[in-house]
Amino acid sequence: MSKKIFFFDIDGTLADQEDILPSNQKALRELRLKGHTVMIASGRPAGYIRRMFSGLSDGFIAANGRRIEHEGNVLLDNSFTVAELKEIIKLCRVSQCSYCLLGDGVVYHGNPLYLYGHTRPYESIDVIHVDSWDIRDVRAYAFDIIYKDAAHLKTIKQNFDGKYIINDHFDGSADVSSVSFNKGHAVAYTTSALGFSQDDSYAFGDGDNDVHMFEAAGTAVAMENATRAAKKAADYVTRHYKEDGIFHALKHLKVISCLL
Repeated sequence: MSKKIFFFDIDGTLADQEDILPSNQKALRELRLKGHTVMIASGRPAGYIRRMFSGLSDGFIAANGRRIEHEGNVLLDNSFTVAELKEIIKLCRVSQCSYCLLGDGVVYHGNPLYLYGHTRPYESIDVIHVDSWDIRDVRAYAFDIIYKDAAHLKTIKQNFDGKYIINDHFDGSADVSSVSFNKGHAVAYTTSALGFSQDDSYAFGDGDNDVHMFEAAGTAVAMENATRAAKKAADYVTRHYKEDGIFHALKHLKVISCLL
């Protein structure tokens, strides 16, 4: 088999919070041993991905597409402009939701009155937390929001509609990516930059923010636990991520042959 490039979402695809399933670790190592390129593609910040997938991937797409690194080299650095940050802050204020802007190793918190009983996002992660900041000093690539309940999330989606994609974590929080530059743009950019064709690219995911990534890849695989939109956009639906879905999809696609 000729060399391919593989893009994997994290939460609900490769991992459960901080735990990468053993079968997924084995699958990633097997792909790399065969000479394929493994890229993580997530809404998570760069520092989180570096720490979690050290030795398991060749690089990553972080912050839903705004930061791309390959073998330690930065391929793309597209942080929010001041104008974009002002729009995000305004939308969160109108929507009465707490938010955090995610930089590289730093989290900028906002609207603490609207945490609705939740702890601050990324509180347990080893990053710098900033509560008071000047917008001109912020270098952020993504943001998460906190919502009260399903009705509140529906209102937030209406307020954000047209410009942002909200990917629900189903725990009172969600990560948000811009329509103007998303995982799909990042996958297409990375595939081309590393010398692969679209036909040589594979994408694995489970969320609404993976739909654009699926559209950009040659072959798209959704987990059984994926959202309706993700499944509809996929070429193949594999098992639940907790039931070794990645491993079985790669075997189905005849990419790997080793046993669990």
